[in-house]
Amino acid sequence: MGGLGLSNLGDREKAFTLIEVLVSASLLTIIATSFFYIFKTSAGFQKKAEQKLEAAYSMQAKMEELRGLSYADLLLQNGKDGVKILPIDSDLVEVRVGQIYTMRAK
Repeated sequence: MGGLGLSNLGDREKAFTLIEVLVSASLLTIIATSFFYIFKTSAGFQKKAEQKLEAAYSMQAKMEELRGLSYADLLLQNGKDGVKILPIDSDLVEVRVGQIYTMRAK
């Protein structure tokens, strides 16, 4: 019987116990869940950044369009496509296209 106990002890050292397997599986689950959360969050941030960049490009394009207009034509754009034009001086206007830009007439 003594020999049987020693051989079982050697097998225990070589094999994983149920507790070790459960602990390993739990750790892997926690790590995988953490990575999933990080990827999900970063994807959300990327989408918001893309939307802000697209809006900035759109505003920039509209401003470039408005810069090509004469002062009189620029004042006629007030209220179109969400553009607000506020005269400040005889050759200075404030243009609001989502954000505030100020420019002088050419």
